[in-house]
Order: sequence, then C-alpha cells, then structure tokens
Amino acid sequence: MPGPWMRMAQLLAVIGGTSLAACGSSGGGGVTSSRVLIPKTGQTVSRDANAMQADDGALQAGQAWPSPRFRDGGDGTTTDRLTGLIWSTDADVMASRDPTFDGDATAGDGNVTWQHARDYVAKLNAEAYLGHSDWRLPNIRELRSLSNYGAGDISEWLDGQGFANVYPYAYWSSTTWRSSPDQAWYFWLWSGHIAPVAKTMATINYGKVWPVRGRSSLARTGQAECWDEAGVSIGCAGSGLDGELQVGIEPPTPRFQADGAGAVTDLLTALVWPAALDAAATGDCPAPPMPRPTWQGGLDHVACLNAHGYLGRNDWREANVNELESLIDYGVADRDSWFASGGFDAAPGFAWASDTSVDSPGFGFTAFNVGIDWVDKSDDTTYRPIPVRDGG
Repeated sequence: MPGPWMRMAQLLAVIGGTSLAACGSSGGGGVTSSRVLIPKTGQTVSRDANAMQADDGALQAGQAWPSPRFRDGGDGTTTDRLTGLIWSTDADVMASRDPTFDGDATAGDGNVTWQHARDYVAKLNAEAYLGHSDWRLPNIRELRSLSNYGAGDISEWLDGQGFANVYPYAYWSSTTWRSSPDQAWYFWLWSGHIAPVAKTMATINYGKVWPVRGRSSLARTGQAECWDEAGVSIGCAGSGLDGELQVGIEPPTPRFQADGAGAVTDLLTALVWPAALDAAATGDCPAPPMPRPTWQGGLDHVACLNAHGYLGRNDWREANVNELESLIDYGVADRDSWFASGGFDAAPGFAWASDTSVDSPGFGFTAFNVGIDWVDKSDDTTYRPIPVRDGG
C-alpha cells in the first residue's frame, strides 16, 4: 500500500495534469533525484527488413506518453504533461509580438543571433509576458523533449497539438557546445536532429526563440559553466544560461556502476550498457568496426549477440535515439576520461540508433557524431550499433 507521501504525489500529479516521471525533492534550479525515465520516441512503424521486430518502431521502449500529451492553460501557455515544462503556446513569439525587435539578417522574421535570443527572453521577463517573469531560453534537452520521431514533420505535429506558429527549422538552446564555446546547440523542429552552430548565426533557417518556464522531469544537461557569444568564459550569475540554471534531475554520484563482468548500469536511467560500447562481440558475432554495419546490419548484429547470450543475457536491443542521447553530458570537455571514469572501455563513437526517418525511410538516425542526425541506411563505413537493455 502506498505511503502518505506517494499518495500525495499521485494526487498532485492528477491535479496538475502532469506525468510523475521522476520522484525526489525540489530545490535550486530543478528537481533532484537519482532516477529519470526515458520516454518513448514516438516511432510505431517497424522498418526491420528481416522481420525480427528489433527496431524502435517495433519495440517502442521507454516511458509511455500521457494522453493527451499537452494541456492548454487557457492563458497563452501550454503544459507538456510528459515533462512538466510550460511553453508559450506561440512558438514564434518574437515574430508575432515584437517583430521590430529583430533586426538580424531578414528583419522581423524572428530569426536572431544567440545573444539576441537571450536578450529577447530578458525582455519578456521584464514585461512579465503572460503574467510571468521566470521565462528562460530552454536548454537543449528541454527543446529536444518536444520531439516525436514518429511524425514526418515534428513542427506540423506540434501545431496539431495546440501550439501555434511552430517553425520547421532551428530553435536556439541556452546550452553551449563545450568543445567550441562560440557555438550553441540548436534543435531542428522538422527532422528532430540537434547540432551546434555558430552563436552569431541568424538566417531564414536558424535562430528562433521559444520561451519555457517551470521545473522539469528531464535530466540536467550537465553544463555548469557559461560562455558569451564569442566563446569567452563568463560568470553564470544572472546570465539565464543553462550553466546557471541547471534545470532538471541531478544525476546520482557515482552515476555509473560497472559489474566487473562487462556491463555498466546507468544509475540515472537504470539502463544497462556494455562496457565496450563500440565493440560488442561474442561467439560468431564479429565486433564492429570491422566491418561497420549498415543500419539493418546493426539490428542484425544485436540479434546475433542475443542468440549467443552476450554477457550472459539475451534481452539486448539496439539503443533508440532517446536512449543514446541520455548518455550525452553536455558539460564534459574530455569525453574519453568521463566515460572511462564510469567504467566504460571508451567513449561511444559514431552510432546507429534503432530509429528511421519517417519522412525519408531510407535514412536512419545516428548519435554522437556531434549530436543527433540521420544518414543513408546503406552507409557501412562509419556507424556502429550500441546494445542496451533494461535494468532494475
């Protein structure tokens, strides 16, 4: 029987209409807890050519989405009941409300540089936009949480969920690319990929601003430092950047636990990974990268691992795009050392995800090659599968 705390949490979740995706206490920039649930990607159609039903469209691993996913607040805001985040219903506020603020590139179209995106959020807070003064430029994990990899065009899907003016191209995040601090991460609202781009970029395809507020059931990005538009390190206080706010679930310490027999558990997500992320092999299953498989070959390789009881288990699956992204720490400069400290043999390289582009089924999603992208499934020179399974 649930205790009084859990009954109260369940009641609050019902009243608030949000998904109870993580448990813990709140404080500082966000909820603190040792566990987050990785949501489903949205893919529901299997593209596994060998009918093994081993891709994401068939397995649909992850936390189910609430139905309906979004709740109209009736005040110009919309709450994502999966994450608890509160977004402006208008996804292109600058172009709709303050077109004269935008003097970058094509004036008035709402595409601005990263610094001007920050300036605009400060303006919204100064004017208590929609009655609130705690808006922020979302971090990259918050932006990407709006993905539906089962939709051909995520922006059209979001418009159909009650949002307005969702632009099918790039939105700025408050997260800097640690490897080159004069670049920031963006989210592409058509295809669902993320990548860094120069903070000075402002074109017809780059530079929208979508303000968000509220606490999040997502994991923190890991970023704890701040940089300006030129990539110069700055103090975080009052910046409104990801490094200052650090919104989301704080990972446990230590985050990873190696079992000494070739497997590593992520204590943040409860997912279990092979310590040899890029070279899983056993019995008759040759280890990538020789040869590196195609997208279909990646699924076949993981099926082979299961057939031969890799690390004593037969419930491995090729990781989907959300599971792969959960391994990214956006605050890490030395990825090799960070993964090695967690018990992995090496940092993950170029990896296939078990997802297919709905708009272009001949393309599969990839991760770790500077973000999330999709490439021709026939590529057998670059990408490798990474197995994962559910833990406790």
